[in-house]
Amino acid sequence: MDDNKKAAISARAYQLWDAAGRPDGQADQFWLEAEREIGGDSSQVGLMPVPSPKPPKKTAKKDKV
Repeated sequence: MDDNKKAAISARAYQLWDAAGRPDGQADQFWLEAEREIGGDSSQVGLMPVPSPKPPKKTAKKDKV
């Protein structure tokens, strides 16, 4: 892998990790996702949509009396 592509993957993996709330112990997952997104064309780096960091909170339903 050339240095430019590796740098692009690293930058994208960081974006994904940051957007996910910076969880510990998941570096490999973010790296693999960045590799999948970038593939053979690193010109798209920075143009990929960033996923929401957390799903919406579930609220408890109140019983009607």
